[in-house]
Amino acid sequence: MPFWKRKKCDNIMDVQDVFSSGLRIKILKILVQLGELNVSEIARRLGVNYNTTRGHLKVLEDEGILQHKVFG
Repeated sequence: MPFWKRKKCDNIMDVQDVFSSGLRIKILKILVQLGELNVSEIARRLGVNYNTTRGHLKVLEDEGILQHKVFG
């Protein structure tokens, strides 16, 4: 049976705050359906700009929900 441990962070948001954004929920749905995507592709699919998308991805990453990869 797996055990889950909360990632330690100085600026931990409340779970309700993280998931209160409809855009963050849409991002998670897209990633569950399609797998790995870059920021530009997620933004295009959502119809929002790159910076908005990156900001929401940062929140999800800071809370340990997503992990990013760097290519190149």
